[in-house]
Amino acid sequence: MRRTTRLTINGEEYSLSADEIAAGSVTVEVAPEGTVTAQITDAAGNTSTQASETAAAADTEVKAPTITLESTGDDDIYNNAEVGEDGTVTATISLPDDFDAANDTLTINGEEYSLSADEIAAGSVTVEVAPEGTVTAQITDAAGNTSTQASETAAAADTEVKAPTITLESSGDDDIYNNAEVGEDGTVTATISLPDDFDAANDTLTINGERIQLVCG
Repeated sequence: MRRTTRLTINGEEYSLSADEIAAGSVTVEVAPEGTVTAQITDAAGNTSTQASETAAAADTEVKAPTITLESTGDDDIYNNAEVGEDGTVTATISLPDDFDAANDTLTINGEEYSLSADEIAAGSVTVEVAPEGTVTAQITDAAGNTSTQASETAAAADTEVKAPTITLESSGDDDIYNNAEVGEDGTVTATISLPDDFDAANDTLTINGERIQLVCG
């Protein structure tokens, strides 16, 4: 019986194709941290030293950061008191528990961000965003994996309200009310005119420190 040279891969005899013989090599797939062994037995029955290689570990995922915007309260719109002096609101970008500040990269709004020692200790970064502006954040780890991009858009803002105007009954030319110009109770009438953007269903009118309930109809 004629003996042939045999290739054994991972303990099993491997039958080479013509292409593999011509190329002088064989490719096999191995999982990260898995081991591949190969050994040759020649026609005379001699067996080579076993070649062995173990694949490195794999790091194929990176957790994404999360973004939290300052609250708008119950109305889903920022008012003048809820935005900063520069007209922005604060977005807090929280880093995942596996963030490695020494090796991972945080990208905010498309630009690489350099974290301070305080931010690393806090596990979060704060940035300012204009109402209706969008904040994005993404992490790339040392292995080159990129997280899902976190994205949040700030609500709109309504930071101004027109003032009412007040008109008092005329005192005539002398700038003083006489007996005929005051009412029987000794008062004069003040007319408070509401601005054109007044929303009776949602806006509040305060007169002399007291809220006034307006009745429609």
